[in-house]
Amino acid sequence: MPIGIFDSGYGGLTILREIRRRLPQYDYVYLGDNARAPYGTRSFELVYGFTLEAVKALFERGCNLVIFACNTASAKALRSIQQNDLPQIDPSRRVLGVIRPTVESLAGISKTGHIGVLGTPGTVASHSYALELEKSAPDMKITEYACPMWVPLVENNEAASPGADYFVAEYIDGLLEKDPEIDTIVLGCTHFPMLIDKIRNYVGDKMKIIAQGGIVAESLADYLMRHPEIDEKCEKNGSIQYLTTENPEKFNSIASMFMQEDIEASRVILPIQSLDTIREFMPAEALPLLDSYIALHPNDDEGYRIRGIKHWALGQRSSAINDYLAAIRINPDSKAKMALRTTYDILNYYNKDLLNP
Repeated sequence: MPIGIFDSGYGGLTILREIRRRLPQYDYVYLGDNARAPYGTRSFELVYGFTLEAVKALFERGCNLVIFACNTASAKALRSIQQNDLPQIDPSRRVLGVIRPTVESLAGISKTGHIGVLGTPGTVASHSYALELEKSAPDMKITEYACPMWVPLVENNEAASPGADYFVAEYIDGLLEKDPEIDTIVLGCTHFPMLIDKIRNYVGDKMKIIAQGGIVAESLADYLMRHPEIDEKCEKNGSIQYLTTENPEKFNSIASMFMQEDIEASRVILPIQSLDTIREFMPAEALPLLDSYIALHPNDDEGYRIRGIKHWALGQRSSAINDYLAAIRINPDSKAKMALRTTYDILNYYNKDLLNP
C-alpha cells in the first residue's frame, strides 16, 4: 500500500521531494487539492471538511498512512481527524502532520531562544507552532507572522522575480520588528522553500532558516522504524502517482517546476466539489447569484462551472460581491448581468484563468 502525501496545492511537493530523496524505496500517492486552494485564508470548518475529503480519497486508494504536507491542514484539521474521524473510519490508519516534527527539531538551534515563524494567515491564526513549542520548549519565545503574498508568488512562478524581493523584505522586516532578538526563522508553509535563496540573501548568514522538507522526511523515516506494523503494510516499488483536483495539464506544468522532473497527474473529483453539495458551503446571499450564473451558462462543462463559482462556494468573497449585491437590491432586473460581472470580478481578483480550467 502506498504512503499518501496531501497538500492544498503545490507546496507539499517540496515535502514529497525530500521524502522521496530520503525514502526512495516506498510507493507514494500525492494529492493536491489545487482547485480549492488556497487553504491559508479558509475557516477552520472548511479546511477540516476539505482535508477530511482528501484523506478519505487517499484511504480509498489504499493508503494506510497519510502525511499532511500542508501547515494549514496540520494546524486546522489534523487533531480533529486523528481523534474524531479515524476511530470511525479505520483505527489502524494514521495521519501525520508537519508542525510537530518541525517544532521538535528546534531544540538547541537558537542561541537567543527567540524563534520566528513565517506562515499563511490560517497557520498563524491557529497559533499551532506556539502551542507545540510551549509543550516541548516553554522557555523559548516564538513570534508568528503571516505572509499572504508568498504563496501566490510561488504558484505564479514569480519566486525569482524582482517583485518577490519586495515581499520578502516586507514580511521579514515585519517579523523582526515584532521581535528583534529572533535568530532562527521557521518557514511554516511548504511553498516557502521556493523563496529560500531570496530569504537567505536578505537576512544574511547570522540568521538560521529552517525549511521543513528534510525534517519531515527524517521524522517519517523514524516513525516507520518505530512502527513496523505500519511499515510492513507499505509497498516498496519506488513508484509515485500524482492526483489533482485541478486541470492536470496546469498541475503538471507547475508541479514539474517544484519536483524538477516531468510530472503526469490525473484529475480526481472530491465529493465536496460536486454541484449538488457545493451549495452547502455558500453564503446564503450568494445563492441567487449562483442560480443566475448557471441559468446564463446551462451547457458549461461541470468543472468550469464549479471553478467559476468556487470562491462563492467556499465563502471566499471579495468586496466586489457586496458591491454588486447592493446594486442588485437597487435594480433586481439586472440580477443575471450582475451575477456574470461579479463572477468575472472575482476571477480577476484571484488571478485565476478559468477559461482554461
